[in-house]
Amino acid sequence: MTSSTTDQTGTPASGAIPDEDDAAMATIVDAMLAAAGLHPEPADRDELIVTYAMFRPAIEALYTVPQARYEVPALAFQAAPKLKKW
Repeated sequence: MTSSTTDQTGTPASGAIPDEDDAAMATIVDAMLAAAGLHPEPADRDELIVTYAMFRPAIEALYTVPQARYEVPALAFQAAPKLKKW
Protein backbone atom coordinates (compact mmCIF):
# COMPACT_ATOMS: atom_id res chain seq x y z
CA MET A 1 0.00 0.00 0.00
CA THR A 2 1.70 3.17 -1.15
CA SER A 3 0.62 6.56 0.03
CA SER A 4 2.08 8.88 -2.58
CA THR A 5 1.28 7.14 -5.87
CA THR A 6 -0.66 9.48 -8.14
CA ASP A 7 -1.70 9.38 -11.76
CA GLN A 8 -0.98 12.10 -14.35
CA THR A 9 -3.84 14.28 -13.07
CA GLY A 10 -2.46 14.28 -9.53
CA THR A 11 -5.25 12.17 -8.09
CA PRO A 12 -4.41 9.06 -6.09
CA ALA A 13 -3.85 6.05 -8.31
CA SER A 14 -5.86 2.89 -7.80
CA GLY A 15 -4.75 1.17 -4.62
CA ALA A 16 -3.11 4.29 -3.17
CA ILE A 17 -4.22 6.05 -0.03
CA PRO A 18 -4.05 9.86 -0.08
CA ASP A 19 -1.02 11.17 1.85
CA GLU A 20 -3.02 12.88 4.58
CA ASP A 21 -4.43 10.77 7.37
CA ASP A 22 -3.09 7.40 6.12
CA ALA A 23 -2.89 5.96 9.59
CA ALA A 24 -6.13 7.62 10.69
CA MET A 25 -8.08 6.20 7.74
CA ALA A 26 -6.64 2.74 8.37
CA THR A 27 -7.55 2.99 12.05
CA ILE A 28 -11.11 4.08 11.29
CA VAL A 29 -11.65 1.33 8.71
CA ASP A 30 -10.16 -1.27 11.07
CA ALA A 31 -12.51 -0.11 13.83
CA MET A 32 -15.54 -0.31 11.54
CA LEU A 33 -14.53 -3.78 10.35
CA ALA A 34 -14.01 -4.93 13.94
CA ALA A 35 -17.39 -3.53 14.99
CA ALA A 36 -19.03 -5.39 12.12
CA GLY A 37 -17.12 -8.58 12.93
CA LEU A 38 -15.59 -8.72 9.45
CA HIS A 39 -12.11 -10.02 8.64
CA PRO A 40 -11.32 -9.19 5.00
CA GLU A 41 -8.21 -10.27 3.12
CA PRO A 42 -5.35 -7.72 3.30
CA ALA A 43 -5.90 -6.62 -0.32
CA ASP A 44 -9.62 -6.09 0.35
CA ARG A 45 -8.81 -4.15 3.53
CA ASP A 46 -6.45 -1.89 1.60
CA GLU A 47 -9.15 -1.25 -1.01
CA LEU A 48 -11.66 -0.41 1.73
CA ILE A 49 -9.21 2.10 3.19
CA VAL A 50 -8.77 3.75 -0.21
CA THR A 51 -12.51 3.81 -0.82
CA TYR A 52 -13.26 5.22 2.63
CA ALA A 53 -10.62 7.91 2.13
CA MET A 54 -12.38 8.92 -1.10
CA PHE A 55 -15.85 8.98 0.50
CA ARG A 56 -14.81 10.73 3.72
CA PRO A 57 -15.03 14.30 2.30
CA ALA A 58 -18.55 13.60 1.00
CA ILE A 59 -19.58 12.17 4.36
CA GLU A 60 -18.24 15.22 6.18
CA ALA A 61 -20.01 17.51 3.69
CA LEU A 62 -23.34 16.12 4.88
CA TYR A 63 -22.71 17.77 8.23
CA THR A 64 -21.58 21.15 6.90
CA VAL A 65 -25.11 22.35 6.11
CA PRO A 66 -26.22 24.22 9.25
CA GLN A 67 -29.90 23.33 8.77
CA ALA A 68 -29.06 19.59 8.63
CA ARG A 69 -28.63 19.45 12.40
CA TYR A 70 -32.38 19.99 12.80
CA GLU A 71 -33.40 17.20 10.44
CA VAL A 72 -34.01 13.61 11.43
CA PRO A 73 -31.76 11.32 9.41
CA ALA A 74 -33.42 8.63 7.33
CA LEU A 75 -31.40 5.75 8.70
CA ALA A 76 -34.12 3.12 8.69
CA PHE A 77 -36.38 1.96 5.91
CA GLN A 78 -39.84 0.92 7.04
CA ALA A 79 -41.30 -1.54 4.58
CA ALA A 80 -44.76 -1.52 6.16
CA PRO A 81 -47.00 0.92 4.29
CA LYS A 82 -48.65 3.67 6.23
CA LEU A 83 -52.32 3.43 5.32
CA LYS A 84 -54.49 6.47 5.74
CA LYS A 85 -58.16 6.07 6.56
CA TRP A 86 -60.50 7.34 3.89
